[in-house]
Amino acid sequence: MSDNESLARRADGMVGRRKWLMALVIVGLGVMCGSMLAKHLGVTDWDHATMVLLREVGFGIVMAGIIGTAAVRRGLRRNPELRAMVEDERAVHVRHQMFFYGYFVLLFGVVASVMATVFGVIDAEAAFLVMLMAGGVTPPLMFILLR
Repeated sequence: MSDNESLARRADGMVGRRKWLMALVIVGLGVMCGSMLAKHLGVTDWDHATMVLLREVGFGIVMAGIIGTAAVRRGLRRNPELRAMVEDERAVHVRHQMFFYGYFVLLFGVVASVMATVFGVIDAEAAFLVMLMAGGVTPPLMFILLR
């Protein structure tokens, strides 16, 4: 196998690892915010300790995804040739798109949450959790879908 083929395989592996790490962030945010929202809305009758455990497990999953993404990024900085293959024009475009969609989903979530709190459908804490989940899940989801 030539050096270019080896480098291309490593680049594909890095992109695949990033996708899995982004999926970890999505799952972690879903567990963390979902458990807090379920407890707040009274959807579940689980005790407080179980809900705190779920929240902390979700937070741990999110942190594992973020730390793993930072480690992948650090590995790219060490190898300029690999970085050039992974961080090409398409990757820059995907990064811009994921933050673009994330911004508008968060903006829509803010407007919808404010309207829901004004009309008394949900309270401010539930609105905050919905915005956190929508704004936090959209960029990694767009990365997975677009990359």
